[in-house]
Amino acid sequence: MTRRIVICSSYLPYDAPDPPPNRDLEDLVNFCKPKSWDLLVGCDSNSQHSVWGSSDVNPRGESLLECLMTTEL
Repeated sequence: MTRRIVICSSYLPYDAPDPPPNRDLEDLVNFCKPKSWDLLVGCDSNSQHSVWGSSDVNPRGESLLECLMTTEL
């Protein structure tokens, strides 16, 4: 059986009008998920949350954490 893995790098600017994830990243998740392809994302999200060791939590971090949990990334 062949295993497909998609690897991407993403930068989410701190001054973006919308919280993370951006539309491109959402589209990539939605592309990979129904095909059962693994997705590995390296990302500078400019998001802070204690879950990944930050001493602060900001709205961007809360939004990104919610996305990670609901998409099972």
